[in-house]
Amino acid sequence: MASSSDVETADRFDTSGPVHMMAKNGASSSPIVIDWDNEEHRQCVAACLVNGVYTMENDSNRRRVHTNALAPAWWENFGFRLLRVIKDDSDNNDQFIIGVVYEHVLPASPAATHWFLTTLSPSVAP
Repeated sequence: MASSSDVETADRFDTSGPVHMMAKNGASSSPIVIDWDNEEHRQCVAACLVNGVYTMENDSNRRRVHTNALAPAWWENFGFRLLRVIKDDSDNNDQFIIGVVYEHVLPASPAATHWFLTTLSPSVAP
């Protein structure tokens, strides 16, 4: 089982994000350069958006909110904004995040201009 500090490190974009796409000075100081015509870059962005869902769930479980939340970095660094969080409301006590809808707000190329993405996390039900 991973320790709490290991999980937090995994949730941090600056340490666990796509270092091969980050500028030499780090993601927080320079924007990430995305080649939307490069399949590897598109797959990496999609994986990071999915990881943002997992991190959002971890933020919620660990009560990390507002400026302490780690999830937004996983989509904001690629020019996305969170439009909607989709929760499993089958159990009134625990509402797990099962997906999100993002909007790409910084079009970098015609391939990314109207790119909307919905990601669903695997079932977290027992």
